Amino acid sequence: MDSVITYAMGKLSLAGQLNWGQQSNDPNTATGKGTTHWSGAGVWATFSETDKCSTSARFEVMGDQHNANRFGSTGFTDGTSNQTVKEFTITQKHMLTPAMGVRAEYRHDWSNQAYFLRRDGSSVRNQNTYSADWFVTF
Repeated sequence: MDSVITYAMGKLSLAGQLNWGQQSNDPNTATGKGTTHWSGAGVWATFSETDKCSTSARFEVMGDQHNANRFGSTGFTDGTSNQTVKEFTITQKHMLTPAMGVRAEYRHDWSNQAYFLRRDGSSVRNQNTYSADWFVTF
């Protein structure tokens, strides 16, 4: 289940999201027939400084309970199978034309498990991502 609500007021847009899922007879459980579930939530805000420039902030959290394996992770170092992952993102967008723009983004992810991989192959509980893209809408 996925639900999203948005509210726009002038140059500010606010949104919230709730997610919930369940799988019966999940092969990831000890018996291969158990039920697993996951849930998540997110909130974000976008402020349009001009018609061509906007800044967004987003926070999301997802819980993977009873080894639902939504993250593709196994063998946690603390012996548990429950994982919670959170992220915070700041995005700056500039429209170059009505149908073309550029975007820069910083994202910080963190988890209660050592889930993210470093270049040397070791696992850590958080990571930072920087990205930039050029896009065309049609």
